Amino acid sequence: MLTSLAGLWVGFGVAAGLLLCLIVYRAAIGITEDFPLFLVTKMLDMLFRQRATGKPRGSKGLIIFAALAVVSPASAAAITASGAVTRVESGSTNVCLQDLNSFTPNSGVAASCIGNILGGDYNIFATGSAAFGRLGVLISVDNHHFSSNASYDADGFASFSDTLTMSAGSQAVFTFGISGGAGAVRFGKIGGVEQRIFAPGQSVSFTYNFTPGSPFDIGFALDADSIDTPLSLSNCTPDGFCDYHQLDDFADTASLTSVQVLDGQGHPLPGVSIISDSGFDYSTLGGVPQPVPEPSTGLLIAMVALLSTLRRFVKAS
Repeated sequence: MLTSLAGLWVGFGVAAGLLLCLIVYRAAIGITEDFPLFLVTKMLDMLFRQRATGKPRGSKGLIIFAALAVVSPASAAAITASGAVTRVESGSTNVCLQDLNSFTPNSGVAASCIGNILGGDYNIFATGSAAFGRLGVLISVDNHHFSSNASYDADGFASFSDTLTMSAGSQAVFTFGISGGAGAVRFGKIGGVEQRIFAPGQSVSFTYNFTPGSPFDIGFALDADSIDTPLSLSNCTPDGFCDYHQLDDFADTASLTSVQVLDGQGHPLPGVSIISDSGFDYSTLGGVPQPVPEPSTGLLIAMVALLSTLRRFVKAS
């Protein structure tokens, strides 16, 4: 039976093998775009962070992401991905694990863990939702009298990537309006550097260079993760029990508000034709992109809180 450390290295070996296969595959068929590499990068990042923090991470969904990167040719760049992971572990045993993914546009996933452990209780919730031009994530942690011998994790992830062809210009500037009700998330251009965004949010822009008439890939990812929780947010007693409370609410959301096409001198070019593999109309942005159908953030949190309250009431009686 594998120990958690052995399992980590097995996972690392799988990730490294997938990365090698991806490099060979892409070289063999002449793919030069970089966007799918973020999937393997995300997987390796999660594994290294597990090693550094001692907090095991959900891996099933990440392996699916990496496998998709290996088999997807450049012409299949139009894709949305959303994921949600919640986990509670005692020692090396998973007490609760939900690891869900969706690659269907205009959809989302939600994972939750609610229960008791070592004299305490936990209430953990995560969502991810993705559409072309719109991403949302949320994680909520409400752990009471949680033992230092146990560990937990919550992760909400969403991304979209597409292949565009523009009739003129040399640069395209993609501007997102990011709004959050609480906490912070990580957001960035796939293959680039993540930015930490704090509630209530901000406007962020990313630039892609391109050649008129030639397809090029774009991609953006949004991530909320309980590993980013500051230790100051925990309330611990001398006997090793802690209360953890965290809410990173960006379920509504990172929204692409404009795409500005520039010429070689950086001057805006109006009326440029934009063709996308996804069929999403980037040329009409400035209005409201297609919303991701999902329950309201307040309703989701209220439902989780109600379940937790009822569980504690039953336990007390």
